[in-house]
Amino acid sequence: MLLINLIAARRAERRKLELIRGVLLRAMFAVGAIALGAAMLMTFSIQSTKNRIRDVDAQTVMLQDTVQSVERLKSEMAVLQPRVTTLLLAQNSTNRWRAVLQEVSSSLPQKAWITSFTTLAAPQEGFVVTGQTLNHGLVGSAMMQLQDKPYIKSVDLHYTQAAASDKGVNFELAGGLEPMEGAPNGK
Repeated sequence: MLLINLIAARRAERRKLELIRGVLLRAMFAVGAIALGAAMLMTFSIQSTKNRIRDVDAQTVMLQDTVQSVERLKSEMAVLQPRVTTLLLAQNSTNRWRAVLQEVSSSLPQKAWITSFTTLAAPQEGFVVTGQTLNHGLVGSAMMQLQDKPYIKSVDLHYTQAAASDKGVNFELAGGLEPMEGAPNGK
């Protein structure tokens, strides 16, 4: 009987070992499947990252062309900026003188005639108006109206004298101008 118990114990031990071996084999297959899944996931992630890097590189190349175009345009603008500034100053000066002429024209009475209009260069930028009118009062009226104009800083009377034809007064007025905005040195 001793042998029978030994055989039964061996059979039980063998079943137990087979059961453990089955569990270990299943566990090894599960670990292998998990490792294979992790490897596949990592491979997929690496490929996805490589594809994103390739797309970003392509976009960088496209943007680099755009950046180079922008830099080229900025350098062209820097070259043209002095010309644009000069043209803007010329345009502003033209518009300013047009306004000054309009102000002088609107300030002179109806019975006053301009015989000469001279401009003065910087630093005493301004103008000189020579003309003829009927009397001294009209000259004073013109001076008062010119003094109130926005572009004109000051108005001075150089002279008045009786006209040679004895039909009026000759006069000469000088006007100083306000400095032009945006001009170098405040001009």
